[in-house]
Amino acid sequence: MDTQVINTIKRFFLLVIIQVLVLKHINIGWSDFNFIHFFIYPLFILLLPLKTQRSLMLILAFVFGLIIDMFYDSPGLHAGSLVFLAYSGFPTNPEMVNTSVSSSTGTNFSLVLFPNIFTTRCL
Repeated sequence: MDTQVINTIKRFFLLVIIQVLVLKHINIGWSDFNFIHFFIYPLFILLLPLKTQRSLMLILAFVFGLIIDMFYDSPGLHAGSLVFLAYSGFPTNPEMVNTSVSSSTGTNFSLVLFPNIFTTRCL
């Protein structure tokens, strides 16, 4: 198997374990009303390679979301959000990273964002 596939499988299990065993039990709020929850599982979709096919990415997002839903007892909330992230954040043109944006004043800005994962998924 390719090392990239092995690293993706390791990342899958690591994110599930951290999300379910650690972050689920962090409660910030008053008595029974917890209003701050930490979720790192969307990193699985954001860290997938750019050449991943859209259909495979949607299937992986759905399966990963269902696994998180099983532990959180939420009927499809996490699966739906990950599928939406995978569908809307997928770049249609990989060269979009090196484009420039012109402002209303005519000044050209090069898109300088965070590392490659954020520039390619957020554009």
